[in-house]
Amino acid sequence: MLYAIIKGFQAGERKVDDKERCPYLIAMVVAHIQLLLGLGLYFMGENGLTALDSLFDAGASLLSSLGFFGIIHFVLMVTAITVITKAHSLAKKNATHRRVVHLMLLALLIILAAIPWPFYGYGRGFFPGT
Repeated sequence: MLYAIIKGFQAGERKVDDKERCPYLIAMVVAHIQLLLGLGLYFMGENGLTALDSLFDAGASLLSSLGFFGIIHFVLMVTAITVITKAHSLAKKNATHRRVVHLMLLALLIILAAIPWPFYGYGRGFFPGT
């Protein structure tokens, strides 16, 4: 995604050609693969539906660990991948690189906000097994 953003900034106000769409396509494909892996973890892991069930059973708030993993992380990541898909769609319609890059940057900010960083109170360490 960073590569697509950098290439887009370098291209500036030019329209996206067929050859220049490749970084946006790769970013979208990688994001969708990540979405499939994340959905698998959400439905089979301990932080997905289990956290959502516990959230409603315990009556915890959305700003708790259960609320973050059960709802906020899921919604923000799906929103970010939707924005990445929209950016690739604009690239296919020969929009300017600048418009596509603005959407990619928005998606990157959403992804960074949705990561469970260690400094969030419910975040994990950078190296969780150590």
